[in-house]
Amino acid sequence: MPNQDQAKPLAVVTGGGTGIGRAVAELLAESGYQVVALGLDRDENLSAAVTFRKVDLTDTAASIDALPAGRPVAGLVNCAGMLRHQQEWETAAFEQVMRINVTASFAFATALLDRLQAAGGAVVNCPSSNDLRLFGLWKNGV
Repeated sequence: MPNQDQAKPLAVVTGGGTGIGRAVAELLAESGYQVVALGLDRDENLSAAVTFRKVDLTDTAASIDALPAGRPVAGLVNCAGMLRHQQEWETAAFEQVMRINVTASFAFATALLDRLQAAGGAVVNCPSSNDLRLFGLWKNGV
């Protein structure tokens, strides 16, 4: 007999342990989804209805492994993002931020494509322009 979570549609939220991602993850859980939040950080009081998995999102294979095996994915919400204040114009910092804010979102969605299609799922990217310098460029790249 499947557990109660397996009967719910699966939603995945990158950056789902803090900030906007957390709000999205908790709202999806309240709306009847089984939610897996992926990222490096989580708030201590993250809802128990959200399963948090600590994972480096630039490692697509590890991100996939953090999900329930083989389950169709009804929704992927990419909220993970980072900013390197005072380092925006350093090439290494720019590349690191691009890996998280753009490349990881694309790679993860692509890796989940079959599972998203199996559920008739959707991908939502949450760009932010919280910083009017390069952050908007990075996040709007998705």
